[in-house]
Amino acid sequence: MFCGFITTWMEYATLGYAILFLPLALLAIEKYKVQKNPIYLVLLSLTIPLSFLSGHFQTSLYFLIFVTGYLFFSHLKNRNLSLFTIPFLFIVFGLLLSMPQILPSIEVYSQSLRSDLFQKIETIPLNYIPTFVAPDIFGNPVTRNAWFGHYAEWNAYTGALPLFLALFALIKRRKEALFFAIAGVIALLLAFDTPFLDILVRLKIPVISTAAASRVIVIFSFSIATLSAFGFDYLLAEIKSNKLSKRIVVWGILWTLVMASLWVMVIAGMGLDDTRKLIARNNLILPTLVFAGSLFVIGIATLNKRLAAILGLALIFIVSFDMLRFANKWLPFDPKDMIHPKTQVIDYYPKITSFDRVFGNYGADNSDYYQLPGIEGYDAVYIKRYGEFVNAVQTGKPSSGARSGVVFPKYGPNVSKALDLLGVRFIVHKVSDDGKGWSYPFSLFPDDKFKEIFDDGIYRVFEARDFVPRTFLTSDYIVEKNDEQIIEKLFSEDFDIRRQIILEEDPNVSKRLNASGFAGITKYSLNSVVVQTDSLQASLLFLSDVYYPGWKAKIDGKEVKIYRADYTFRAVPVPAGKHKVEFVYNPQGFKYGVLLAVVGAIGTLIFPMLYFRRNGRNRKA
Repeated sequence: MFCGFITTWMEYATLGYAILFLPLALLAIEKYKVQKNPIYLVLLSLTIPLSFLSGHFQTSLYFLIFVTGYLFFSHLKNRNLSLFTIPFLFIVFGLLLSMPQILPSIEVYSQSLRSDLFQKIETIPLNYIPTFVAPDIFGNPVTRNAWFGHYAEWNAYTGALPLFLALFALIKRRKEALFFAIAGVIALLLAFDTPFLDILVRLKIPVISTAAASRVIVIFSFSIATLSAFGFDYLLAEIKSNKLSKRIVVWGILWTLVMASLWVMVIAGMGLDDTRKLIARNNLILPTLVFAGSLFVIGIATLNKRLAAILGLALIFIVSFDMLRFANKWLPFDPKDMIHPKTQVIDYYPKITSFDRVFGNYGADNSDYYQLPGIEGYDAVYIKRYGEFVNAVQTGKPSSGARSGVVFPKYGPNVSKALDLLGVRFIVHKVSDDGKGWSYPFSLFPDDKFKEIFDDGIYRVFEARDFVPRTFLTSDYIVEKNDEQIIEKLFSEDFDIRRQIILEEDPNVSKRLNASGFAGITKYSLNSVVVQTDSLQASLLFLSDVYYPGWKAKIDGKEVKIYRADYTFRAVPVPAGKHKVEFVYNPQGFKYGVLLAVVGAIGTLIFPMLYFRRNGRNRKA
């Protein structure tokens, strides 16, 4: 529960939830093997969508591979084909149930930078292995004394005692532990910078070959947890025997040598300064006490067989203390009213929460929570073309954005024009950021560019005096297919973003330089945008929302084509007169996913019904 992976990612919720149902899936497989009750097959099937609906695709893929691998390994042991094919069929049913999530995810992945980005990142270095026994030997970010490593990504701590109980399970060399041993080793080989990881990256497997390599450590953590349970059973059986087992002696000596080696490394310093040596020494004391306490309890139980009955309780207490202390140190617990405390600027946010966008150095904790339409943020699968556009704002040329997020530049000749194009109306500015390189440079613009509408001495809110609306009508357009030419024309001085747009296809709309008309957003939500238009002639409706294949447009209920405009935005041809234009997010992948999910649901339910009907007939007979 509180291993390094789960603990460091617990605040995100998604990663832990994606792996949460792994024990349940394995239990369902084992129960079906023994009882042949199809209810366990239904349970197995349901664990698949429960994982994929978590929102972390990478971890869910690990989940799926692990469950399928476990089923195949079980088949190799018992050689009963039906005990493999039937559960495997229900894994397929589970995948079908997950398709409403999986197919749109594949679609957005194909539109993101990650679809082309195959690289080794966040590999765990070999010299980070001591943290498997002493997680804070290199310090801890919470106490501000971490001096080596990426604690959140590389943390593989499973508890010192469970790690060595798992080792004892390997010493026994029992077949039931073999699969988890193999899985744990494979996970390590893919989490560290090894030739196996190089092969995986070269294979260019979507998601797995692009994401942080270290996160496969969750499979290692689960394998260690399972092996430690085997190890405890084996250890208890050895203790209850009438002789002192050589395995226990060898195991105890090995554990002692590991702890002694860590102390030698810390005392010797390994080139560390006094401060880092002190950090390492202090953070090795508690793991040593866990080691000493565990060996003491095991030793007492070995010498007095009557105490073996309470050995489990004693070791559970030690492990619980160790893991809860580890988790409590990392996880923050604060009163709810301290997470989003009431401030004057927050009370002012509702006045600027509209269809118009807001820009400022406040992050997603403000923009998402208080529903402020923004132009930047963190997302592992953000739309690649929008990232290229943002890069072009600063460099003048379209190029790939950052791996996992979009940071809008504050300086550059194209910044002001890009903000206008994006429909930014309000800017939130922290007073203490005045003159800082990361803040928006108000001093570089004419005094009449913005007007101050709020100031509490800590934050100031500005409104653009002549902002560009999020949507407008125009009949003045240019057709250009070359990406670099689009950016060059878009940011040229003679291109008026208020009345001109650049398309990549000819919309067959008559060009007029001074066409007039009205367009206004009447409804805006995550999956729907409604715009009312009124014009004397056919025009193009521009909307400064990112172009994406999953969006559909309808004019008075009739579907029309959406054109990509100004490199990454949307435009639709609108006839003369008054019309209702509706943009709806309705991806084909979701539709097909729902159909496949229905097939999966039918398959998941029909088999148990047939089973119980057959059993009912047999009883009557």
